Amino acid sequence: MFHIIDSGYAFTHQTGIEINRPGGTSHYVFVFFRSPCEFETADGYISCQDHYILMEPEIKHHYRSSFKPFVNDWIHFEAERPAAIELIRSFGLILNKPVPLDDSKFVVQLIKLLQTNRNLIGTDAFEERPGIQNKADVDSQLAGSGSKSRQDLVDTGIMLTLFESLSAFQTSGHQDRTYHNYYPAFASIRNDLYSLPQTGLRVQDLADRAGLSLSRFQHLYREIFMCTVGEDIAKGRLKRALYLLENSDLPIAVIAQDSGYTNETHMIRHFNKYIGRTPGRYRRELSF
Repeated sequence: MFHIIDSGYAFTHQTGIEINRPGGTSHYVFVFFRSPCEFETADGYISCQDHYILMEPEIKHHYRSSFKPFVNDWIHFEAERPAAIELIRSFGLILNKPVPLDDSKFVVQLIKLLQTNRNLIGTDAFEERPGIQNKADVDSQLAGSGSKSRQDLVDTGIMLTLFESLSAFQTSGHQDRTYHNYYPAFASIRNDLYSLPQTGLRVQDLADRAGLSLSRFQHLYREIFMCTVGEDIAKGRLKRALYLLENSDLPIAVIAQDSGYTNETHMIRHFNKYIGRTPGRYRRELSF
């Protein structure tokens, strides 16, 4: 019912990325944005991180990374019969626009499972690259393969689980908040909290940026993103520190400063609370 053309799990684009497909693709595209990016809409670009899109065939889409490197997950797939297309629509999923995904753990694990299964049969990745418009080159590698039909059955099961998960997420109160009047401004603020963590950041300054009182800003932030602005400030600092620990040899004190912590001790307390280990121990464990 569903045929996976290709998939990518936690793929890092070291130099950033820009995907511009004026005519869309000949198939469906699912992308989860782990890193800050800008997605083009009829009203201009909106900032999004921890969002997903599910694009239907032949629908224009254009997005670009806000910073380097850029990390995302993706699935290119076909609905091979009309019944499969109707099945997708029956889940009531939001299509062709970015949707916030507050809890992505289960979704990314499904994509990881999908990627692992594909690696077992030795398919070659074409990656989420600007030039990809159809599946002909990749699919030809599978032509005549006895494993293709078996793989499609496995892939279909995973895709149905993915659709069910996204549908349950939407119907449990996590509706399409991109329609919210304040969403563009708040998404831009959240993008900066994740990508440019600051020391001594005041929530009042963010409220002033949005042109709102402090209490109104905090209420709307929680309504739109299902978390407090303080939680997102902490998350932004933590994500930045984790990235630098994993991808640089910078001293812990320098990483703490660059990630928006008051000092190294502040960062250590934060790591013990959320990661369950110190930054130094976390870095040492990466080498094992």
